[in-house]
Amino acid sequence: MTDEDIEKIAERVVERLSERGVAEDPIARTEYLLRGYQRLVQKDDRESRKMLRKIDVALEMIRDDDYYDALYRHYVLGDKIESIAEDLNCGIATVSRNKNRLIKQLSCFM
Repeated sequence: MTDEDIEKIAERVVERLSERGVAEDPIARTEYLLRGYQRLVQKDDRESRKMLRKIDVALEMIRDDDYYDALYRHYVLGDKIESIAEDLNCGIATVSRNKNRLIKQLSCFM
């Protein structure tokens, strides 16, 4: 994949996100992309695979974080924060705070 390919994909994604009103906000854009992860997997076309690789690279950067699984479960798998907090034996605020922290980190890469 060339830099030109990546740029074209990024432009298409930003265009689609603009239509949905989330392109201007990097946090909202990141959340939108993570929530659409399973949808991209199911599409199985070239553009979707490229976007999945970009998301996977960004996720790999935070994989060692203690709350990575909480973020992944919430956005990619659709688990509720309450359920995640119960499984981790911690408070809802703790999971939410750390999820938000990781989203901010990811928004720099997505």
